[in-house]
Amino acid sequence: MLGGVEGKGNGKPRPFIERPLKDGAYLTLRLSYSPSKRTVEVESHNTIGRSFLEADKEVAVKINLKALSCTAAIGWGGSILGVGLGNLIWPTYGSAFLEVVASVYPGYQAASSLREVIAGTLYGMVDGFLGGLMLGWIYNLFVPKSPV
Repeated sequence: MLGGVEGKGNGKPRPFIERPLKDGAYLTLRLSYSPSKRTVEVESHNTIGRSFLEADKEVAVKINLKALSCTAAIGWGGSILGVGLGNLIWPTYGSAFLEVVASVYPGYQAASSLREVIAGTLYGMVDGFLGGLMLGWIYNLFVPKSPV
């Protein structure tokens, strides 16, 4: 990857990044900052000069369902794990939270034992995964189809 600063017609330097693509082509990104407009513009061109990005074009991005689901699973399972381990050390810590979790997950009890912490963590990971999957799927239903 190459980078540097090039001069523009008006003499102001413009930072750029150049990256090789397939078949000897290069992708060049040029950044421009306009203090009066307080905006940053990004230009990108391949070696043929065709623009990859256009400033006035909005692109709707769909969510990666696998990434969102795994992130939600780790986040929610990790929350239950953290509170459960805290409850093992300090018996009054998070007891109300663990009681609420126990009321939602069948078979899980808010007892201070390592077995229950592991069970709650696994329940939380499965619940977080499914919740993230449903949330991402519903979000993607409302994202308009991209013309590109």
